[in-house]
This record gives sequence, structure tokens and C-alpha cells, in this order.
Amino acid sequence: MSVTRLSHDVWAIAHPFVSAYVIVADEPVVVDTGVAKRVTDLVVSIDRIGVHPPSVRHIAVTHYHLDHIGGLSRLQTIAGNATTCVHPVDAPVARGEAPHPGPSSGGWKGSVGAWLGPRLAGRPSPARVDREILDGEHVCEGLLAVHTPGHTGGHVSYLWEPEGVLFVGDAASNMRGELAPPIGFFTEDRQLMKESILRLAGLEFEVAVFGHGKPIERDAASAFRALAGSL
Repeated sequence: MSVTRLSHDVWAIAHPFVSAYVIVADEPVVVDTGVAKRVTDLVVSIDRIGVHPPSVRHIAVTHYHLDHIGGLSRLQTIAGNATTCVHPVDAPVARGEAPHPGPSSGGWKGSVGAWLGPRLAGRPSPARVDREILDGEHVCEGLLAVHTPGHTGGHVSYLWEPEGVLFVGDAASNMRGELAPPIGFFTEDRQLMKESILRLAGLEFEVAVFGHGKPIERDAASAFRALAGSL
């Protein structure tokens, strides 16, 4: 995993196909936890950033897909005092009370995704949900939860208000440097997805970081407004 500083407070931990993030603040925050098979690398990377893993105080989950919560239960064990935030719609899957849904559309892409995903990422263990976070609430001072359903019903993006950094999750992607809607065959409701992109386009932020793809490090809100206008 590579570690990159994106702003004074925000660091990216990049797996070959998905990223997690750390906010280095008075109460350190991890946003998403990558895949189960790379959780040891995640913990080592958090330490490299300068955050002692047991000192993590908040884990903000964007959604329940296995490439975003794979390391959650292990990180919870290490950071025993961390509060894990998940939207109530996605919380039952994170807890292991409901099964992980497969691809939301059929065809060969969906079949390949259903077969390949667990083999590449591993399967998440059931995890604790300490707080079912709602739209407009703060994970901690400065980190605003924005409910952005569509990719999953309980998808949440997060805005780090002190620096104008938007953690998009999979509400959109920036693969190959092209801002676009999220991967279609894992998106549950395309109309809600479009509405969520429109909502994000109405926010003010300078930087956008994604579950998949490179960050947009300047004037990111304008890029989202352009995407919203094309939908």
C-alpha cells in the first residue's frame, strides 16, 4: 500500500483498486478500511502516517461493500476505543445480521464481479456498529456526514469542513482521471445515485477523494457540478 499526504490533515492509503483515508486530528479518524486480505498493511500504513493505531478514535464507513469494510473488525480490535459510524440502512450488513448483496445487475460483468470480488478482497468478518449516523450529523468536530444513497441505500459521503475535503466513497469514481458515476453493476439504485451526485455538486469543497480513482486536488466542486450537468 502507498501512503500519500493530500492536505495538512488528510492522508490516503491506496490499495491497487481501493483507498482508505486517515484524518490526523485531535481525534484521529479512519475513513473506510479496505479489503480483508490487506488489513495488516492498512494498520502498518496508519502507523507510518504517525497515528498509533490504538489511538484511532473514529472509523467512518461510507458503505458496506467488502472492499470498504474488509478491515473493519480487525481495526476495531486494535483501536478498541474507536467509535464506528455506519448509516442505519447499511448497518445490518456490517454487523453480519444480513448477507452481503452481490452485484445489483446481471450479465457477464455482474457474474464476474460476484465471483472475483471475494477472491481478490476476502470476506469481511461481522463488525461492531457503535453509532448509526444520519445525514447532517457529525462524526466528530469538523467531519460532516452526507447521506448519498444509490450505490447502496446507506451510502454516506463525509466532508472534512476545516479543509474542504470531500470523502466521496463510491458515490462517484475518478478512474483514469475521469469523474464519473460509480460502477454500474454494483450500484443499487441509479436514480438515487444521480440525485446524490446532484446533492454533492451543491456543496462547497476544494478536494475530493474517492474509493476508486485518484483525488481531485483543486476546484473539485466545479468538477462535480459539471458531472451533475451531464446526467
